Amino acid sequence: MNTSWGRSLFCIVIVLGVTFSPLNGAWGAGPTKIRLHLEWKIGGQHAPLFAAKELGFYRERGLDVEILEGSGSSDTVKLLANGSVEFGYLNALMNIVGRQRGIPIVSLAVVDQKTPVSIISLKESNITQPRDLLGKVIGANPKSTTYQILEGFLLKQGIRKDQLTIAPIGWGVEPLLSKQVQALMAYTNNEPPLILAKTGQVVNEILVSDYGISLYGITLTTTERFLQENSEASKNFVLATLKAWRFAEENPEKVIEVFLKLRPEQERATAMATLKASFKLHHSDATAKGGPGWQTEEGWAQTQDVLQSIGLIQAKVDKLSTVFSNRFLGQ
Repeated sequence: MNTSWGRSLFCIVIVLGVTFSPLNGAWGAGPTKIRLHLEWKIGGQHAPLFAAKELGFYRERGLDVEILEGSGSSDTVKLLANGSVEFGYLNALMNIVGRQRGIPIVSLAVVDQKTPVSIISLKESNITQPRDLLGKVIGANPKSTTYQILEGFLLKQGIRKDQLTIAPIGWGVEPLLSKQVQALMAYTNNEPPLILAKTGQVVNEILVSDYGISLYGITLTTTERFLQENSEASKNFVLATLKAWRFAEENPEKVIEVFLKLRPEQERATAMATLKASFKLHHSDATAKGGPGWQTEEGWAQTQDVLQSIGLIQAKVDKLSTVFSNRFLGQ
């Protein structure tokens, strides 16, 4: 190569302020910006996402990811629909509800292969199976989907509502700790770790997924439009996020260390317990065959059936194949 020509070209590039990045494969292309909106308030269950950002998992795939705190999956769907965010960390029930309402969202991976909803109780109550709930007072928040899931769970178990008492409560674990209720509708990776960190008590849990309530949990979801226009960025985001979760299972201490550096308001013991409680949700027969995040039409059909049975949807999505895609999984 003529060195003077090479120097001239280099000068032109510098003057124009243009650089070529092998990572992006385009002149002047910087990292792709992705806003990830969470399903709820930030906690230890989100620590791997922050680790992916801080440890460079996203950056090495040409992504600049902003993680936004949520206030419910329904809000996340709205933000996806109006283009305010590119990805949602979304409760699977809202994938179905969104599709039913004509919102073109698509799940690219199921992080939680089963619902985290559980019924928790103090050890002294000796509630370890559904029939132990007879005659007991169960606290449930009417504003939470756990309330409807409880009703579906009781129906599935052949337990009539007049055989126990459902007490409407707000958010938090105090009604259980103060013994206002004997059992509490909860999420296995939220309230039990909180109680453990706060009091040192390990609670009894009845996971509804062990008793016929087959629901997917958290998904990585985007819109059809973003997927079509940004296929490579979508793939990179999914793969980097799943890599972060695998890293977290092998290195939980490191992930929590990074998380607390970025979110110093979080409490270490609670964050660690919450993170570890999330791991058991990520594995299933489907992931054993297809790898992390794998989703099946059968799994989505079961999720939809449960939602219809508890009255959260009236009609089913015609084509479940539009709800999800495994195109980036198994790589």
